[in-house]
Amino acid sequence: MMDLRNPEAGYEPETAVRRGEAIGAGVFHPYTLYLQPAYYTVRAGHHLELYIVPFCGFSDEAALFDTNTTESLLEMGLNPETMVPLTRDYAFTVDCSASYAEIPVTTEDGSPVP
Repeated sequence: MMDLRNPEAGYEPETAVRRGEAIGAGVFHPYTLYLQPAYYTVRAGHHLELYIVPFCGFSDEAALFDTNTTESLLEMGLNPETMVPLTRDYAFTVDCSASYAEIPVTTEDGSPVP
């Protein structure tokens, strides 16, 4: 997952800090997503697909940062300093011409494909 409102955040969770100012509408920010490693066997003729989808919301609306006071979050055992305000008033555009995924490919014996 990635917080699109925090383009400076990197792979390590401690880099995902609350920004001092909101990002501007219409401003391009490059993002790098690090996917969890997994091993799949993809049959010849099949292909992998990568989806980029927006935040879809929590199943429990009470967990939303922006619908609670600091006091109510603390009462629920949640630390407001570590929560990201996930509102639904954002949009994003993906530049497909500059987007890519690096997927290492190996042969059946596990050696890398050059």
